[in-house]
Amino acid sequence: MVMKYSCLIFALFFQQIILNAQTDSTYFNKYLILVQENLMKVEDEKNELIFEKQFYRPYEYLADINADSIDELIVVDSLITDAKLSYTFYLFTGDENFQLIDTIYSGSFFPFVTYSEEIESIIIETGNPEFEVFNESTNGVTLPINLWQVENNELFLVNDELYEPFIFENGNLVQLLLYYTTDRLDCSVSQMYKGIIASSYTNYTNAGEQSLASQLLKKYYVCDDIENFKEEI
Repeated sequence: MVMKYSCLIFALFFQQIILNAQTDSTYFNKYLILVQENLMKVEDEKNELIFEKQFYRPYEYLADINADSIDELIVVDSLITDAKLSYTFYLFTGDENFQLIDTIYSGSFFPFVTYSEEIESIIIETGNPEFEVFNESTNGVTLPINLWQVENNELFLVNDELYEPFIFENGNLVQLLLYYTTDRLDCSVSQMYKGIIASSYTNYTNAGEQSLASQLLKKYYVCDDIENFKEEI
């Protein structure tokens, strides 16, 4: 369910990118959201402009993230720099006043919202951009995930409260490692997929699976500087 939902959001995002420039209008509670190309304007009930922001390639949608029966406005913005795509997640409230709750830089990981049965709440899944350093000279650009929850119009990191999202994400990453190392695994290959190894190791660690994290590192990182790599992570 999580994968289907995230893939749907991802597909809609890229569908919007390739559409010709046009004004996209969305009614958000008592506000009108107008987006033309990269400019977002917000008008109140009197048709007065109350907010304006220039994005790069915004994709907007509504979701009730904090389960108060009032939608929040989500804008996922993307930017291409040096042939690399990065994303920023913007969260707006419009219950009484229209305002920005918070912004999350997600790096090369496409951020999305999903439902967690573990804490019975909508959560936001983003990338951890601090790990982009491991993607600079490697194949397979990946990031470990961060998990967020919204309460009282505040954003909280809830990595230590969740398990399943980290394991689910690693199911995909470990399959990638298995595929890339089937024919050969030496230090040069480990260096080539350093980003995936670091992401997988961190996801297991955040899930509390220290043993799995250690086993993965020893299996796929076969260089002599493994302890230094572990310290970097």
